[in-house]
Amino acid sequence: MKSRIWVWIIVFAILAINGINVIVLLKDMRSYRKIDVTAAQVAYQRGDFLGAEQLFTKSYTDVRWLGKRDLDYAARCNDLANISMRLGKYQTAESLYEEALVINKRLLGEQHPQVAVILNNLGRLNKAQGHYPEADSYYRSALAIARHADPAAGCPTATILNNLAVLEKQQGQYARAEIHYRQALALDQQMLGKTHPDIATDMNNLGALYLQQEKYAAAQALLHRAITIKQQSMNDAHPSVAVIRANLATLTAQQGKYTAAEPLYQRVLTADELALGSTHPELAADLLNQAALYDMMGQYPKAQDPSDRALALLQKFLPSDHPAFAETQATMAAICIDEGKYDQAETLCKDALHIAEKQDGANSPKVLRILNILSILYIAQSRFSEAAPICHRALQIGESTLGKTHPLLATSLVNLATIELQQEHIDRAESLYRRVVTMKEVSSPGKESAAIAVALNNLATLYANRGEPRQAFPLIQRAIALDTKIFGASHPRVGVDLTNLGWLYVLQGSQDRAESLFRQALIIKDKAVGPRNPSTAITQLQLAALLTDENKYIPAEPLCQHVINVFRDVYGSEHPYTAAAMETYATLLWQIHKDEDAARLEDKVAAIHARQGR
Repeated sequence: MKSRIWVWIIVFAILAINGINVIVLLKDMRSYRKIDVTAAQVAYQRGDFLGAEQLFTKSYTDVRWLGKRDLDYAARCNDLANISMRLGKYQTAESLYEEALVINKRLLGEQHPQVAVILNNLGRLNKAQGHYPEADSYYRSALAIARHADPAAGCPTATILNNLAVLEKQQGQYARAEIHYRQALALDQQMLGKTHPDIATDMNNLGALYLQQEKYAAAQALLHRAITIKQQSMNDAHPSVAVIRANLATLTAQQGKYTAAEPLYQRVLTADELALGSTHPELAADLLNQAALYDMMGQYPKAQDPSDRALALLQKFLPSDHPAFAETQATMAAICIDEGKYDQAETLCKDALHIAEKQDGANSPKVLRILNILSILYIAQSRFSEAAPICHRALQIGESTLGKTHPLLATSLVNLATIELQQEHIDRAESLYRRVVTMKEVSSPGKESAAIAVALNNLATLYANRGEPRQAFPLIQRAIALDTKIFGASHPRVGVDLTNLGWLYVLQGSQDRAESLFRQALIIKDKAVGPRNPSTAITQLQLAALLTDENKYIPAEPLCQHVINVFRDVYGSEHPYTAAAMETYATLLWQIHKDEDAARLEDKVAAIHARQGR
């Protein structure tokens, strides 16, 4: 170390002898470094993350000779760590953040606001990897410094509070998250006034929390207020406005107003394309929102283009093992399952799982979500022996990392219950469904949640299949009451509830009441998602089967034909749904003595089942 110092003393002496001002030279070098940093920031803003990484690396390399006693070097460590985290290079980012932290503590003191900034960044890094306890510790350490810092020092206390709240929201700790979101909002209002753009950001964050909890009235009020504040200080097409509008679009979609949500999502995409360019990787989130909406609407061909485009954008700008690919491929896999594209869904799921396990670890929440999707895929294909160990693994991950009452566990439990039901382990399935109901009730204040309604429907279906419709009736009726209160009487979820209630009446032999409920459900679904939506077609098929049992063949026959055409268009000729519709139609044809047509149709169904190995 001493020899190194003497080398620099000699160098500076030689420069001085030659009339070169060392201080001016150092200032010029720092000036050039600032140019590199600015260029890197510009590249980052336009979505050229790899280009930004190269420039940040150059800036970092240029100051590395200063060693570990220079704040400029610490700043470059932090810059390079930020882009490394964005690119999914978590180990590199951690090493750089830790180096910056050591320098800032040594030169500025352990309670300096810049130390809080780096601790906050380490919290973000650990959250991104699903290391929630570590992230919580870093955020709270940063917050402890920020709370005691001079407000004039510019310590990002509200930002740290918001990040801590995001972490708590992801863990299902909604009450804690709300406290920290509200603290951030109050702090910013005190420091900035009530109409500053940052206030709108805080309101958007709180509104998104309420949205996740299905507190739609509270979410809507906050989001509308947030977008009004933003529009007072920036253009309507600004990306910050688009973020809030995306949440409003999601709110609209979750309330079953799909046709109203569609133009909102399109406005978000258009605004971001205008601000960021049509090839920016952050457009992927907007495109996936569009694809998810079309999936909910049953418009699967329309969902394909935005999801493919999202994947292409990521492939252009990010390394192939970036964590964003796992999220995107998992979402695309879920859409493919709904479309009946099982081979494609399996490939996407396995690719996503490989990336998530590599980047986040084998027991991360992201891995849990992908395992849930893979379980649903295998269940849809009746591959129960393959689905079971995946369900158990997902459940173990969820319980160990998130706790036994986290909402994400519900999907794993329902998947496992479905498998138990198929294997005729009725008592085990009932226990699992009851656990889901209890879990949702505990996590939903006031016991008013659509998730509870879904759980009640599952439990009611079990009782119905077990031949105990009397136990099922109060569960379905409670689900209808919940969904009607939360979404309104014309929401598609209410249509599903009414269909399930109708099926209970069929089991009781009350065909007239069942038919009335099926028709009510069809009115709701026709209006919300259209007559060619798969969900609508399922109710149409149930009505057709009921009408056939009642010897009402004339109205039943066109319904059967319509459903077969819908399922062929949506899922293809080989899908189990298509085969089920053909079986129902064959039953009707036998009844009206079209024996040759019925036999031909049954042969086609048998061939489909044979090709599927059933």
